[in-house]
Parts: sequence; structure tokens; C-alpha cells
Amino acid sequence: RYLTPGTRLMIHERKLSKELMLNGPLTTCVATVKAALNEIECSVEMQNEGFANLVRGSSVTMDEVLRRAPSNWYIEAQEAKALGLIEGVI
Repeated sequence: RYLTPGTRLMIHERKLSKELMLNGPLTTCVATVKAALNEIECSVEMQNEGFANLVRGSSVTMDEVLRRAPSNWYIEAQEAKALGLIEGVI
């Protein structure tokens, strides 16, 4: 990965906007809730796989990404290079 001078890398969590409507037989309601939960859990797994790929070989820990990503972590190009998140600034 490369960045140009003056750019910033933003590390953030995936976002979801969804309304959950429960209406009908209880077993159908349970299935609807489980489907929504599965969607969220799979999305978190995919997000964390991406985070793990991003920090592999860098000095940034997964714990730091998980702590900072919810609030949109911005990293300037030179800092991203120093942290090992990118190969260089071109």
C-alpha cells in the first residue's frame, strides 16, 4: 500500500443501519432476530479479518485498532509509514 503526501488513512468500523420489525408468530420472530444477529456477527468477523490484514507486519496491534476504529482513526501518510501500515509515501 502507498499513500501520497498530505493524505490520511482512516481506519473505521463497518456501519449498519437497519430496522428490525417483529410481527407474526413467535417462531418467525425468533428466526428474524437470529438472522439479524448472524448478519451482524458475520460482518464483525469480516471487519476484523480486514483489520488483521491491515496491521500484519506493522507495529500497530489489533487491540489498538479495535479501540480506535469506532471513532474513525485518521493517520497521516508519514505516520502510517512509520507504523508500518503502508509501504511508502509517493
